[in-house]
Amino acid sequence: MQFGRYIIFLLSRILISLVFILFALSSLFKWDDALQDLNKVLSEWEFFVGSAEVLQEAIQLMLNNVSIVLGILVALQLLGGFLVFFGLAVRLGSLILLLHLIPVTFLFHPFWYLQGADQAKELVLFMKNCIAIGGILALMVVRSNQPRRGYKVVKEGNYADDE
Repeated sequence: MQFGRYIIFLLSRILISLVFILFALSSLFKWDDALQDLNKVLSEWEFFVGSAEVLQEAIQLMLNNVSIVLGILVALQLLGGFLVFFGLAVRLGSLILLLHLIPVTFLFHPFWYLQGADQAKELVLFMKNCIAIGGILALMVVRSNQPRRGYKVVKEGNYADDE
């Protein structure tokens, strides 16, 4: 039974981390498109926040340094993704992915500012990211990423965990 749990945990790690690794690689290989997308999103937020001065300043700072912001986002995706994928530091990698995904979810999917079909689409994408956040949180609380060893024979052909 423990080996089955390990396989499920391994698949979970691989599937969750691959999403981040592939998105990061896509951003690297299509850097100009990723910069344009981030610029567009930040410009929309400039409109959304209106006269909230602190938010306007933060958005303006990100707009003025959009390459650096994108570089940080890609680095978080790659670092967290590889730590989780290879099982090197699953909890740390998961935390890094959360540090990336939570702000990105709110930044890229502001359904509360939209109406109609755009609102419905962004709500679905927002909720999809919430599901990913839940999966990452689950990775953080799993006790071990290694299969348990040490089975003892109880009767011929029956095995029990060595707890």
